[in-house]
Amino acid sequence: MKSKGRKILLNIPRNDEVLLLMQLPESLSPETLEKQNKLSIVSSSPGAQACLVTDTQSFALSRVETSNALVLVPSGIEGNLKPPTQAESGFGANEQPSKKAKTSGQNGKENEHDFLIRSNCHLLGGETGAYFLELQEKELNLDTLQKMLPTFNPFNCYKNFDGGISLTDLACNCQLSESQVKNGLEALQALEYHSKYSLVSEEAWQSVRQAIVAALTECEEFENCCIKNQNRMVSETLKRMAESYPQAEAVIRLVLSKMAK
Repeated sequence: MKSKGRKILLNIPRNDEVLLLMQLPESLSPETLEKQNKLSIVSSSPGAQACLVTDTQSFALSRVETSNALVLVPSGIEGNLKPPTQAESGFGANEQPSKKAKTSGQNGKENEHDFLIRSNCHLLGGETGAYFLELQEKELNLDTLQKMLPTFNPFNCYKNFDGGISLTDLACNCQLSESQVKNGLEALQALEYHSKYSLVSEEAWQSVRQAIVAALTECEEFENCCIKNQNRMVSETLKRMAESYPQAEAVIRLVLSKMAK
């Protein structure tokens, strides 16, 4: 097995092990997989399609049946035509990993440099055929993510609001990487409070905007420089809000960041 000219060695599995082959898309090379800090196969529910998730990407897994025989051959028999050692082949001490035999050429004479290497191999899927896993890259659907997020309304029982959904739970439900979900949350201008995310109601947006405008109007020193003095701006805005609530500062900073764009 090779990738861009570099050999990738696979160990022959034992009889009690299961080996699954994956056909990687062009956007995901074996070298990229080796560098991942997080690599897992997840499923949002027992009956849902499984996905391979990396640090920044996610791929839907599909089972592809094939009538071809897939045979995994031990490494070490290429190039010098020497049988693999016991350590290279992964076979037990009681197994005979290889045996060479001479073959006859077109003239009926034995070719000294042609060898058949007899080696214990691993047949995948049995005699009736095998299967492999095909990967299809998944993209974030903002509408789907938006429907998962609760809406925070400080004027409607904010005390019973649990803060929203964590990034880990959102990534699991969407079957995407946390990086992909984080980009989607930023696009939706979601509120982060105690490491949980939610949408902000229109009433909350309007209330905070009015308080910011009042602070800018009454404090000339903040005019056209609210972002440079954000901490002071948050403090002045809190004084002018009609109703205070624990998430108020986080909402103010969210609104200020939107105004800065």
